Amino acid sequence: MACWWVSPRLFDSHPAALSHGAGVFWSLPTSNTMRFNVDGSSHGKPGPTGCGDVLTDVASSVKDLFSGPLGFMFSNEAELVDIKTACNFMLIHMGAFGAHCSRV
Repeated sequence: MACWWVSPRLFDSHPAALSHGAGVFWSLPTSNTMRFNVDGSSHGKPGPTGCGDVLTDVASSVKDLFSGPLGFMFSNEAELVDIKTACNFMLIHMGAFGAHCSRV
């Protein structure tokens, strides 16, 4: 079984797989790009929720990660709260824009 942290490229979306949707396209990230992989989940509908996030660079090197509880809510809410959490993390720790990143 492949693990994303051992072979992260195996789990990237292939451009051809994304080209079938109307208006959907994929392009190779630029060298100064960072990517957050976020996941929020709940145990029940609603239920206790949590999040786990990984920040990687264009080479898929892990730069930072965090996880924690989010409270009691639906899984869709947990996903949205996790996206907001990742955005706040970027604003607080890395500067408002990619060109101003200094923590990496």
